[in-house]
Parts: sequence; structure tokens; C-alpha cells
Amino acid sequence: MEKNVSKLIKKMLSEQGVSKTGGLDKSQGITDPNLKMAYQLNCYDTIFKRGGVLDKWGGKEVIKLNKSTKKPGYPIAVLSPPNEKCIGSLKYFSADGKNEYTAEGPLTYFCQKMTSIVEDSLKPEFKEFIDKTRENNPTIQIYSYGDTSDTVSKGKFNGSCKLQKIEDLLNERPDLKPYLGSNTQIFVWNCGQVKGGTFSAQASELKKLGYEKCTDEQLVPGAFLGTIKKVGEVSYCKPKVGGGNIEENATYLALEGAIESLGGGPTKDGCRTLIENYYTAAKSKLPIPQNKLEEYKDAIVACRDNETIKLDRFLSKKITKTLEELQYMPTYKFRDGSTVSYKLATGQSQIRESVLKRIIRENLPGFPQK
Repeated sequence: MEKNVSKLIKKMLSEQGVSKTGGLDKSQGITDPNLKMAYQLNCYDTIFKRGGVLDKWGGKEVIKLNKSTKKPGYPIAVLSPPNEKCIGSLKYFSADGKNEYTAEGPLTYFCQKMTSIVEDSLKPEFKEFIDKTRENNPTIQIYSYGDTSDTVSKGKFNGSCKLQKIEDLLNERPDLKPYLGSNTQIFVWNCGQVKGGTFSAQASELKKLGYEKCTDEQLVPGAFLGTIKKVGEVSYCKPKVGGGNIEENATYLALEGAIESLGGGPTKDGCRTLIENYYTAAKSKLPIPQNKLEEYKDAIVACRDNETIKLDRFLSKKITKTLEELQYMPTYKFRDGSTVSYKLATGQSQIRESVLKRIIRENLPGFPQK
């Protein structure tokens, strides 16, 4: 887990200014997350009291003390950011910075104040607690320190996630105190700040535009035709039907009624109603969810192949022509990128034979006309 955490926190926002200035431009803040955590926990107070400053050394952020007396002849002490085990490297250099003190082994420093916070932040029970808090409050986009989800991994780099102490988070969101008030010194990833405002603000705007939180059924591939937008980990759906919701469309209701009437088996009237309304929906490009269309197609095939209703003259010229045309229906694509296909499956012997006869009749003079 420590290895994953190390990878997770390689980059984060520089949203905080630095009050103890040195060679590092304070407007840049501290971008190294571990150095920032140690700094926030006052791990370097003693160093700063002795004249230490934030600076850049070798292109990296460090804590630098120019008047160290620990190693004679090497007055510059450089403390690199601590790792996930709260241990940082300590190096000494000559006054001109060109010569490094050579020690028998690596020199390090230990940030004791950081240890307990990191350990608590990585506890499995705390991750479970944070996950449940987020699930019960979808607009609260916080994740545990050791979370390896895509949201956190991507958020660190695009600026939507920042490492934050819960104490500071509660200053921004006092409404969260009932959930997080007893863990104020723990660090979490706060992924609520994104382009377009907080997740809560984005969700509110979507609701104003007619979006509602998607149901599990709507998120099944092919089950929903419309626009789906994600806000954090929550999906919001908006039906794409002119004149209102799909469930209120007259043709759709007629199709559903026909399917219900065919529950006991194909009937002449039920099958004709189904096919006629299916054809109407296809010609009007009605955006019915694809899984529903497949259900209608199966029922149409059952009707077409039923020998009993065939004897009742179910396959009239009109119905036969309709079935032929439906076999060549194009796939409709809408502006939002979604598609629907009303095309009936090919390879149906009766339709192939009927289409062949029609082509022959239309192109060969003298062929018997029905």
C-alpha cells in the first residue's frame, strides 16, 4: 500500500501559499505533497527558528539551512521531502554548494509528527468509513489517503483532487462535521473542486436542466437512450424524446400494449398492432432504448412465423410489405452520439423469398402479378 501511496502523491495542486519565505517563490506554494504535509504538521519548526527556509535544490523543493554547525566546513544543510515512511534524506554541502559531505552511510531525518497521521490515514477501517460517507453523500467527493481509484489517480494530475487535512476541510464544509468531526487530523483527498464548480454545484445545475440520478436499470448498456453525464462518481440521466418522456409517447405506449396483449401467444390483431406501430416508430425515428427494440423484434418474428395466424390471413400485402421495408431500415444516429437500429434480422427465408418475387415482378415484364 505504501508503494501505491507514493505513486499517488507525486503531484498535487499548489493552492496554498507559504508564509515562511526563502529562496522559493512563496506564490508557487509547495507542490510536493509529502513536504507540504510535513510542513503543515510543523515538522520543520526547529529548523525555521534557526534560519531555515523553503528553497529549491537540484530542481526539487527542500528545506535549507545555511548556517548549520553539525558538520564543520559544510554549513549548508538540505532536507529533502520525507517519503511514505516519514523519513527524508539529509545532506550537507560546503558554503559554495559545490562539495557534499561524505558520510559512511546515508543521513536521514524522521518526522515523528507525520508518522501517526499517515498511519491513521492509511488504516483500512478509515478508508471504509470515508467510502461509506461518500456513498451516503454523493456530492462529498473525498477519498482516503491511500485510495487508488481512477478518480484520485487522475484528479491529482488534472487539479481536481488536493491533499487536505479534515480539519481544514471542515472549515470549508462545516456541514460535514456530523460525519467527519472526530477525525480532524486525518488527511484525505478532496476531489470536489473541478472545472465547472464543485460536484454539488454541477449536480444542481444538471437537475435544473432536467437530469435525474440514473437508476441501475438505466445504466445497463442499451437500456437508456438519452444523455448521461457523470459528476464525480454519480451518473445523471436525461431522456432524449421530443415532446416529453419516452413513457408518455403514444406510439411507445401502443407498442407496450401490443407486447402485453401477446403475452398469451401471437394473435392476428395483436401482431398487426405491434408491426404497424413498430413501423411508425421506425419512420419517425423514435428514440426507443435498443433493448426494448430487440424485444419488439423477437415478438415480430414470433408473429411472422406463427402458422395459426397465417391461416387467418395475417400476412396481408400491407403487413408483408412493411416487414420487407423494416429489413432494410438504416441505423439512426442522434446528435449526442447515441444510435438505434430498427432493422429486422436478415436471413429470414419467407422475407427473402417475398423480396425476391417483388424484385422479379418489378423488373421482368410478363411475370405473373398478384
